[in-house]
Amino acid sequence: MRVALIGCGFMGQRHVRGLGRLHDIGYGGIELAAVCDADGVRAAEAADLAHSLTGTRPAILSAGEVLAGGTGIEGALVVTPPADHETTVGAALEAGLHVLVEKPISITVGSGSRIIARAAAAGRLLAVAENYRRDPINRLARALLDAGAVGTVYRAEQSSTGRGGQIAISVWRHRKVSGGILVDMGVHYGDILQYLVGPLDTLTGLSRRIEDSRQDAQGQWHEVDSEDVCLGLATTVSGALVQWSMDYAARDERLFRRVVYGTEGTLHLPHDRSGEALRLFREVEGTVRELDQADLMGLVPDFHTDGVTAALFGGDRLANYELPFPVIDANLLAIEQADFADAVKEGRLPEVTGEIGLSALAVAYGWFEAAELGRAIRVAEVIERGGPYQAAIDANLASTEMV
Repeated sequence: MRVALIGCGFMGQRHVRGLGRLHDIGYGGIELAAVCDADGVRAAEAADLAHSLTGTRPAILSAGEVLAGGTGIEGALVVTPPADHETTVGAALEAGLHVLVEKPISITVGSGSRIIARAAAAGRLLAVAENYRRDPINRLARALLDAGAVGTVYRAEQSSTGRGGQIAISVWRHRKVSGGILVDMGVHYGDILQYLVGPLDTLTGLSRRIEDSRQDAQGQWHEVDSEDVCLGLATTVSGALVQWSMDYAARDERLFRRVVYGTEGTLHLPHDRSGEALRLFREVEGTVRELDQADLMGLVPDFHTDGVTAALFGGDRLANYELPFPVIDANLLAIEQADFADAVKEGRLPEVTGEIGLSALAVAYGWFEAAELGRAIRVAEVIERGGPYQAAIDANLASTEMV
């Protein structure tokens, strides 16, 4: 499938590196035919990077040229800021392209719902790029939970801290009109939680902004207005309890905790993209002990990752791995790109559909909607009606478009 990359900034160039990894393993299902960016320098950098990694230099085109047709391009990788997704993805779909859009699906749940409707109307495939679930360690965790390694799940925790007063890559990630860092990262965690323990149902949350300004890597200070601390409690559709904590104002080491508790054991998951091993505790003859890796893998004798994942990571039954972070990151993007291309070729749904991406976004925003309303809120309600927190973002987006 010939695709165009629309958006060649930091994340867009990471996607180019993912395509480079597919080239390294001989995967031939996707070809970067063109790169598009309003900034010609960034487009040229992406084209040069693609050439260095694959031996082929994509054309540098405007998005308008791609959408006008006649290029033989069948799909688009949309890697623009979330506020641009509805316009760019919608135009690509209506031009007859299949689309893989970088998470979040859009800037708000309402906007994401409209993208899904446009994909259905156009009869085109829509996939959402969600890389954490592609990590072989998270695949193994899902297999263990499906095999009943912890019994019936009754509780899960997701928490992270760190960054203090620093900018996380881009200033827009700390502005409320762009969703903010807790939504940008919360989409990841909402997706992986639901991937592991099933759909979340009811949420209640509290949030606060601690930092009024943040410092970028060059030492420049920027005013910010998005929340940077969120605490939440939730239930899953199956009745399990969920604890949620994100603190990006903490002056601390960057702590991370993801744990799934069951009636027969407890599963500790490492930080995504670390390659570290899972830790599984089970009660054996009245004593709780940690299983060694051989016993842990013995619980899932039929577990194997797909062929692309196995080729990229060097094995299909990995309990841990050691690779440089840039390679890990590129590998996970490569996996979602291959799934997108294969889904188009095979006429099937991608692993992360628009609806799955929308549900993760509803979870990320749900904590804030609950805090704004002063009550618990159901994820289904956020999907169906949005809420006052997002309404302000939608209003700002509409006024910007009018200008």
